Amino acid sequence: MTLEWKGVAGLDKAIANGLQMAADALKDDAVHRSPDDSGELDASATAEVDGREATVGFSSDYAVIQHERTDYRHDDGEAKFLENAAEAFPSQFEQILGEQIKRTIGG
Repeated sequence: MTLEWKGVAGLDKAIANGLQMAADALKDDAVHRSPDDSGELDASATAEVDGREATVGFSSDYAVIQHERTDYRHDDGEAKFLENAAEAFPSQFEQILGEQIKRTIGG
């Protein structure tokens, strides 16, 4: 006798949706923390999902400089805006992803 578990219908889609929602939430938090006078930095924020991996980043030419230069003074926002958002994010990530999976498996 062979047993084969084919998973829960829609689970992969629930994971992808949860990852996208979580990536978007992390991106939004990082944008909120970013020091951006012109709007260019915030507009360059991205949140993408590829399979079971999510990537959040900023593509502006000066994003790395604004992120890494802790000696810059910011009236609004902070250095390390993406890193700080990511460090504060684990429980929110679990909640978002867990809710999507729970809806799919009927919990």
